[in-house]
Amino acid sequence: MILRFLVIGIISECGLTIDWISGEFHQKEKNYERVWSFWCYNAYANNNPFFLYYGNTYDEITGNTKRVLKQTALFPLVPYITWTANF
Repeated sequence: MILRFLVIGIISECGLTIDWISGEFHQKEKNYERVWSFWCYNAYANNNPFFLYYGNTYDEITGNTKRVLKQTALFPLVPYITWTANF
């Protein structure tokens, strides 16, 4: 029985955080080997932008409209699980 883990976190130049955790569980039987693999992208659930766009905000105090850069984030956490049997 073998259990392996890998944890990686990277902060890019523009401030995006790319992180994942992966693991594998190997178990050998008489005629085959079972492998469970699991992986999680964006393990810290950061709201990394999927795309950026310009929007307007209205300031009620001054009555001015200001153009700002906004972001849309998708999939805060992406899991992945597989089971493999090798004969």
